[in-house]
Amino acid sequence: MLTRPEAHARYGAWRRWERVWSWTNITLGGTSVGMGALVAANTKTPFLTPFWTIACAVAAPVLTFVLTTLKPQAEAAAFKAAARELEKGLATDEDPSAAVVRGIDILNGAK
Repeated sequence: MLTRPEAHARYGAWRRWERVWSWTNITLGGTSVGMGALVAANTKTPFLTPFWTIACAVAAPVLTFVLTTLKPQAEAAAFKAAARELEKGLATDEDPSAAVVRGIDILNGAK
């Protein structure tokens, strides 16, 4: 049986993880797109050394693969939905444990 302060702590943790996964998605995706654009621009007028050209050309799809494998956008959405479910449970007189269990079910469904 969870107490309300424990449920509030869980809510804060889930919101934090939502932000972590959102920023992971933005960082990996943005870096991958930026490196792809850098390689494309370098083909028109070479300004990178051959080492950096190859490194960027290899890193861009690797980052895209990591982005696809980790699915940070789906993880962020799951943590957001779980936190909202818990927030809804805390706003009512409902037992916080029930809301936490529903949130955990949401997180397990995202895997």
